[in-house]
Amino acid sequence: MKVFITRNVNEAYSVVLKDAIRNGKDWSLITPRGKETLEHNGPVTVVYKQPRERVLLNYARDANPFFHVMEFLWMLAGRCDVEWISQFNSNIRRYSDDGTFFHGAYGHRWRYACMLGDQIEKAIRLLQYEPNTRRCVIAMWEPAYDLGKDSLDIPCNTHIYFKIRNDNLNMMVCNRSNDVIWGALGANAVHFSFLQEYIAANLEVGVGTYTHVSDCFHIYTDNPVWKLHKSVGTASYSRFYQEDATAMPLVQEPLTFDMNLTNFMKDDWHEYRYDEPFFVSVAVPMRQTWDIYKRDQGRANWPTIAMTLEKVLSRDWYLAATQWMKKRYKR
Repeated sequence: MKVFITRNVNEAYSVVLKDAIRNGKDWSLITPRGKETLEHNGPVTVVYKQPRERVLLNYARDANPFFHVMEFLWMLAGRCDVEWISQFNSNIRRYSDDGTFFHGAYGHRWRYACMLGDQIEKAIRLLQYEPNTRRCVIAMWEPAYDLGKDSLDIPCNTHIYFKIRNDNLNMMVCNRSNDVIWGALGANAVHFSFLQEYIAANLEVGVGTYTHVSDCFHIYTDNPVWKLHKSVGTASYSRFYQEDATAMPLVQEPLTFDMNLTNFMKDDWHEYRYDEPFFVSVAVPMRQTWDIYKRDQGRANWPTIAMTLEKVLSRDWYLAATQWMKKRYKR
């Protein structure tokens, strides 16, 4: 098993892709379901020592920070509908079997597991009553629904393990098949570290390490980002080593956060008062910025976008959102 021990997702992105580019003997070309991939010859583990530094700032990768924030909130709310999340990424629709719901939506399984109910709530209660437990597992794979199922959306991440050690919540995520660029080092690093932080806040403990174990760790060879990195290198950098890109805490007061989340998911979300700093200073202004961008289809005056982004007070998301928007406005 290959193990990458990294500070954050920016460092992981750089070292993993450099390994794939340079270390050909550890990677092989295979073609599952007619799609050529470069797959690592064995399982791969990525360890994040600072998982709250979750915002990928690689310019060539061009990760959509608006989608990443909204996807986690959609997950945490237990949603599985196509309509809400596709506002922020229309391509996601193609993974729905019926155009209405996602079969394998992680958040829906977190909150409405078969025969179990809310796994997040149960995990928090278990860790509160038994802080030393080794039995805290959240499952996203449900054999009755998934084994042998013909679907466009079978869960890639299958289980999450949590344990408290030295007053920190450590997390391990197990994955059966992981796209390196779009999944493991893109969306996964965001929404799982957010979940870890959410549970840690409810437990009033710190955020420990995040370990991500992938059985089939692969890169689609027709991915344009991969082609670009092969030609010019990864050129990754991490502004999290600088003081100006620290992450804002996700949760200040759990009950208030949950109420804010409920209102944020409503159609008239903009009519509610938000008290939690993450909503006031990240989620709300990022959604406002996105709405302006989509409404005007890139024709909006750049100062309008820039002024709205100034309300994003968490420097990590501000830097990522500004970088992403500037590329669209060719600033």
